[in-house]
Amino acid sequence: MKHYSLIFTALFLLISCNKVNLSEEVLQTIGAAEGEIEVATEPKEAGSIKLVEITSNINSSTANNSFDFTDENNLFLHNSNAELSSWNITAANSLQIDITPDEKKITKLKFTSTEKETQAKNITETVVEYDGSTIHHIASTYEGEVYQKYDLVYTDQTILFKDVLGTRDRTIVVNSDGTISKFSQEGISIQFEYVNENLTKKILNDTSIFEYAYDDKRNPLKTLESLNLATILNYLNVIGGWEFLITDEHNLWKNTNNLTKFTVENYTLGDLEDQTFSYEYDAENFPIQKMNTANSILTKYSYSLD
Repeated sequence: MKHYSLIFTALFLLISCNKVNLSEEVLQTIGAAEGEIEVATEPKEAGSIKLVEITSNINSSTANNSFDFTDENNLFLHNSNAELSSWNITAANSLQIDITPDEKKITKLKFTSTEKETQAKNITETVVEYDGSTIHHIASTYEGEVYQKYDLVYTDQTILFKDVLGTRDRTIVVNSDGTISKFSQEGISIQFEYVNENLTKKILNDTSIFEYAYDDKRNPLKTLESLNLATILNYLNVIGGWEFLITDEHNLWKNTNNLTKFTVENYTLGDLEDQTFSYEYDAENFPIQKMNTANSILTKYSYSLD
């Protein structure tokens, strides 16, 4: 199954997150060190525990089969305001995402991808402009040159992503909580369905069906949501195009629970396969270990207490 071409050529780009996004491809991977798992042993108030690291046994032979970035090594760093300041992903190559916040909103993301063998670096920056708290403009540069620029036009629950540099407009319809319910681009349509704030189904052109099942435990990525990273990554996925949304957008930053099963039906445009995941949990109902049973990728989660 695939992934990151590097979002992030760019994810995103996912965040095929594998993950965030540069032109029509996905930015992928970043780096993290091995570490001990720190597990909370006493119940704490919600939000007091933060995910700081995911360590993985992923290697060069399994990297191309990872399902998403949570199969890989991830390191999450925070600033003095307890806001996510940088995020590193490492598998075959590495990607560092530096985050610039302003009043709880992200104004810039800097993606630095590094090739493992040559150590060659590629830098992409995405600038996000707001009208109050509403995103109205997204522009990205690669090695200093603008390669994508979109104006966001809002009409009720519909958002038009107007391509300023070309003609590849996209449209999404959002739910009241900001999740995407429909994506449209040049005759392509994707519908999204949710249960208990978990993404449960995506339907491509009323034909291809992608379904997701979950456990009843806590999604650790939600401990990092003090900024609007989930929204921006979703929007970068939208700009990346329909195929990116199919292969990489699993609502991972917003899901209430943890993905246990993915199934695909009637999809002939790629090599997506069914996946299953099993977990071990700590006393706070956060996962401390995940096994991707399709490829034997084992990841471990490390947490800190505020």
